[in-house]
Amino acid sequence: MIGVEFVADQHSKEPAHDLRERVVEHAFQRGLLTLGCGRNTIRISPPLSISKSEMDDGLEIFEEAISLAEKEFAVAHVA
Repeated sequence: MIGVEFVADQHSKEPAHDLRERVVEHAFQRGLLTLGCGRNTIRISPPLSISKSEMDDGLEIFEEAISLAEKEFAVAHVA
């Protein structure tokens, strides 16, 4: 199991709960199931029998979900 923590600011380590929720939602819409943990962490728990191809696909979806969520928050905080 791997945990990815989302923070609003690297210095203060303020939890970014809403960002985490958007990442989970974007990943789900693209077929990747993730699980929130605590206030601002996503748990990734791939099966032991996962292939390299499946892992690469999952990481690509996860990266895309993070990018989309970050763009949403950048626009929301500029407006």
